[in-house]
Amino acid sequence: MNTHGIKPKDIMQAMEIEHDLIDRMLTLLKKEEDVISEKDLLNREFIDLVIEFFRDFVQEVHHAKRVKINEKLMEKDLSLEDRGALKDFISKQGHIRKIVDLLEEARKKLELHDGKIVDKAHREIAELIMQYSEQMMTARRMYPALIKEYLDESERAELVRQIMQTEKIKDWGKFEETIRRLEKARGVRPRGGER
Repeated sequence: MNTHGIKPKDIMQAMEIEHDLIDRMLTLLKKEEDVISEKDLLNREFIDLVIEFFRDFVQEVHHAKRVKINEKLMEKDLSLEDRGALKDFISKQGHIRKIVDLLEEARKKLELHDGKIVDKAHREIAELIMQYSEQMMTARRMYPALIKEYLDESERAELVRQIMQTEKIKDWGKFEETIRRLEKARGVRPRGGER
């Protein structure tokens, strides 16, 4: 099975396809954050989609692939600096999971029409954007260097085969279509033009 209609040649190409989709969701989330700030209003449907995206796609699909890469790298004789950086990066993934949990909790309380809940959700969205944007930058910098340094060609090929199997967990196309629809509805032009 290939990733999103593209057969990746290496691990990072497979991951970068997903990073692009996550970047697009973060762009939408930033736009929604502006609306919340201006109108003190939370779009429940949009927040439900964000929660679903981060739970079903980012955590179950994307992070499942990262886990396979992390496990393979942690088996290696990493330098102390590289091992520490990887462990720090892994620990931050758990923090993002907690942010999504808090956002979901705030979403459930919206029926109470409590202004404090809108403020709380706004803070969680801002934190999610900041944390995940930072994590994406780190991943794009760290993983290619670690993979190149510590994994040989056969190990890289085996990882590509394994992460391609992860693709079967959820339907990526569903999230691609959801993001495309949201981009159109909110007047956000995807990077690289029309998709």
